[in-house]
Amino acid sequence: YNVLKAKCSDATKLALIEDFDRVLSLDLIAAAAALREEAKAAVESAPTADGDDARILDLIEQRAAAKKAKNYAEADRIRNELAAEGIILVDSPSGTTYKRA
Repeated sequence: YNVLKAKCSDATKLALIEDFDRVLSLDLIAAAAALREEAKAAVESAPTADGDDARILDLIEQRAAAKKAKNYAEADRIRNELAAEGIILVDSPSGTTYKRA
């Protein structure tokens, strides 16, 4: 917890957590990667209702990239654009999914 709240770069935090993970044999990094892959596979294998789903998934990926780049204004703009279309985004530790309102 202290590492995550420390005033250092994200790269430094990740390096420290990877070191802790390796030394303590927790396999947290591998587990997180597996969860991301499962979430990605679930989104990719989800049945599509129409051709609009590909556009929605693309916007969700753009939003994730914006959040990663700390461009929260763009992430909020994408969320609001989808909300105006009746698409509700659901964020979770394993990724973002959506549902129609």
